[in-house]
Amino acid sequence: MSLDKSRVEFRIVIRRKTLFYTIILIIPTVLMAFLSMLVFYLPAECSEKITLAISILLALVVFLLLVSKILPPTSDTIPLMAKYLLMTFVMNIITIMSTVCVLNVHFRSALTHQMPQSVRILFLNFLPKLLCMPLPQPLRRNFGISSIRHRPLNVRGGKRLAEVDQQNTEIGVDSSNTLPFDITRNLSLNNNTKLKKKQISRRKRFLTTQSQKERRYFDRSPGSPLPQLRKLQKGIFNNSSSSKYLFLNKFSQNLIEKQEELSNLMAKGVSGVQFISEHIRAEMDDKKVRDEWRFISMVIDRLLSLLFFGITLGGAIAIILTVPHIFEQVDQQKNRLIYGKEYLNFWFITVFLPTKFVFSSLAEERLIKDLFRGYNHLIRPVANLSNSPLEIRFSLALILLINVDEKNQIMQTNVWPTMKWIDYQMKWNPSDYENIRTIRVPPEKVWLPDIVLFNNADGNYEVSFYSNVVIESNGEMLWVPPAIYKSSCIIDVEFFPFDEQTCAMIFGSWTFNKNEVVISYLGNKRQVELNDYSESAIWDLMEVPGQLIHQKSKISYQIKIRRKTSSTQ
Repeated sequence: MSLDKSRVEFRIVIRRKTLFYTIILIIPTVLMAFLSMLVFYLPAECSEKITLAISILLALVVFLLLVSKILPPTSDTIPLMAKYLLMTFVMNIITIMSTVCVLNVHFRSALTHQMPQSVRILFLNFLPKLLCMPLPQPLRRNFGISSIRHRPLNVRGGKRLAEVDQQNTEIGVDSSNTLPFDITRNLSLNNNTKLKKKQISRRKRFLTTQSQKERRYFDRSPGSPLPQLRKLQKGIFNNSSSSKYLFLNKFSQNLIEKQEELSNLMAKGVSGVQFISEHIRAEMDDKKVRDEWRFISMVIDRLLSLLFFGITLGGAIAIILTVPHIFEQVDQQKNRLIYGKEYLNFWFITVFLPTKFVFSSLAEERLIKDLFRGYNHLIRPVANLSNSPLEIRFSLALILLINVDEKNQIMQTNVWPTMKWIDYQMKWNPSDYENIRTIRVPPEKVWLPDIVLFNNADGNYEVSFYSNVVIESNGEMLWVPPAIYKSSCIIDVEFFPFDEQTCAMIFGSWTFNKNEVVISYLGNKRQVELNDYSESAIWDLMEVPGQLIHQKSKISYQIKIRRKTSSTQ
């Protein structure tokens, strides 16, 4: 109740029952928040890490749209549900960015990146121990190729293959006769083209010289029959007169050719084995570097998963703890009994007690009869047509900015238009009627100005409630009908959502022209009255000037508003 006891205000406090929204919104959102952490446990080789993260992001966008449809777009406060969704949304965005970085690290190789020593110490020594990640068993550098290459191998003289490398000398021969297979074709399958081309040229030179070295080695070996066969052939050639040696000469020639052919084949075989050894050695060096980068990506995934789990869990608990009376139960029956008694007491006091002071005023009844005797409310209250136009003093009080529909370009407001004019037939002498100076009569009994909103958007030109007309003893008429108007408003979307809009409300007489009715400012107030204005949660009211237009036959109010940006950020 107000201080002067002229108004009664009831405050109704209600609390939402949260079971429905807990099942529909809260639990799925929390599960999606924790589901986003599984991106860090998904192997990079499956190529689905980014897909999973973006799918969760799209689901969060759907939930954000659902919450925006339920809640009003207020900028005064941000709902807890919107805060949690926003936190989850931001965390998911960071997850996607982190996953991109992890994949970049995972697919690095020796050709593209060189691992710094600080990275090796941090991610291969320190963090794995801190995160309880066991290091994988160290790979053998060459998978035993070194032992195969240097294994003792008897070749006609018991010499090892390693000794062959020490005894050979550089002798240039055609490499096409010594390569065991098409090196260029096999090595082109490797992605590391630049490195492999260098390896091919180096190994071609190696095999070319190696084949010639081994051929000379077999010729010079102590157990090789080639020198004796050549001596025998030379002796036979010198004694060619004897026919019995012709057969031996031919036989020795064939034996020498077979021995040389066998020597070439063995040299090519050994060269091929050595080439394969070198190739596998280079492949394993590259694979070792790639495995190190992959292990670093696993360490980063483990670190980020623990970090995100802590942030998500802590944020969820913090938001839940900020909810008031989350575990409090309300007894509706108890409240019904308590407030029911208070209502009965209030109804008894306000209805029954004042009745002893209600009396009819005979003087007021007599005044009304005298005033309306012969009065015609259809006639404009002027003494004669030659008089000046009837002046309507007008002002507008803005009570509430209900809505601004940007899509349909409509502004909905709750206003109190105030109109004052002089009716010469409504004058009396207060002393003749027990000093009554003011009376109130229904609006249908007196003449009313037909002032309406010209830029109406819904076709409803009438006011919401036809209140009584207050009549003073000097003939001054006061009418304040409350109204809810929908007016057209041209929306400027250039700077949305940081926009300002200017909406006009134009009032004027619907049937009387400028020679019959003119409008002036009430109390010289050129702006909209804001004494009873309730602030909007979406828009800030900047200024509301008024201006008389069309030779004072209309009045236009320019309502300038600015959007609050907290709800759009």
